[in-house]
Amino acid sequence: MAQHPSFVSSVVYCALLLSGCTSTPTGTIRTDLIHTLHGRQVQITRVSLPFSATGQGNVQIAAKSAWATEPSPLGRHKNIRVNTETYQVAELSRPWTGGIADLLVDEHSIWLSDGMTKSTGRGELFRIDPTTNQTIAVVEDAGSPFASGDGSIWAYNLRTGVVTGINASDNQVHTQLVTTGSSGIGDFSFGEGDIWQYIHGNGVDLLRRIDPHSKKVIAEIPIALHHTSDRLRFVAGSVWILGEREQTGSEFIPVAVRIDAASNLVAATIPLKRSIAVCAVHASPKTPVLWDGGLWISTFCSNVHRVPGVLLKIDLQTNKTTDEIILSTLKGHLGGQPALATGSDSLWGFDGSSAIRFDFQPP
Repeated sequence: MAQHPSFVSSVVYCALLLSGCTSTPTGTIRTDLIHTLHGRQVQITRVSLPFSATGQGNVQIAAKSAWATEPSPLGRHKNIRVNTETYQVAELSRPWTGGIADLLVDEHSIWLSDGMTKSTGRGELFRIDPTTNQTIAVVEDAGSPFASGDGSIWAYNLRTGVVTGINASDNQVHTQLVTTGSSGIGDFSFGEGDIWQYIHGNGVDLLRRIDPHSKKVIAEIPIALHHTSDRLRFVAGSVWILGEREQTGSEFIPVAVRIDAASNLVAATIPLKRSIAVCAVHASPKTPVLWDGGLWISTFCSNVHRVPGVLLKIDLQTNKTTDEIILSTLKGHLGGQPALATGSDSLWGFDGSSAIRFDFQPP
């Protein structure tokens, strides 16, 4: 059901923002035009959302819509759908309350988890038809949908450490395998026909490559990170892991680690020093996505200081940062790091209170 803010709240909101703000039947829209580090103009459109809490959340693009989950770990969570052409907002109903939910899109469906943690949630995976917003299938005890590939949805159960492969054509489970081997968090992605899983904890710090058909480990690649800040992403023939690496003493620097799928070797460890310079506080990189000929990474500065972060672009040929978008220049932006997703002609973000569209302007 679409959300309709009152006329008074819309007027007050627009008055606070002063410029670039228009009321819509579903919220308020603000546009800003800023320059990247290299002088390219980017139009940024923010659509306010009916959320009760801000945070990083998750966003995916499908069926001419940006799909987002409310990041709050408290109370009844929300799934929001924003039309990428009209910016109309709709809220999807959800039959659960526990944990922080996750979502994934494939060519035809939206897959939503019940937000299970190690102690809450039932592990149910819901398949949503984007044309009707209705649930068309439920897969029990699957966990969170982390990756798609080879016609399957791959979900991870936090309590059991089991990866489940669900056939997208009939919603049936065809593969189950235990992958963690430790108490560490097993973030994973899918690429080149295999599952890639990062294991961190109990002295184990590595990337594991698994053949889902034979269920055999093909390679184990040591990765020395203090911690990771987001799931793995398989982009342009490589696995990307974001996190922090210890420099001296208690000092840590955010990095992007690139693992080449052809050789199973670390191809580059890319320091994201610029994010520290912009934030001037603790920086945490997240959600790498392929857009505009490079890998864009969202970097969060600080929830405490409410400093909007920076989006960094990594050149895939040189493994160096080549451009950036500093979000602190946005007027009326309260902070929060946008999770990122790519559409056919733009980049989208979601920071818990707004859906954000980034469009490069012609030179």
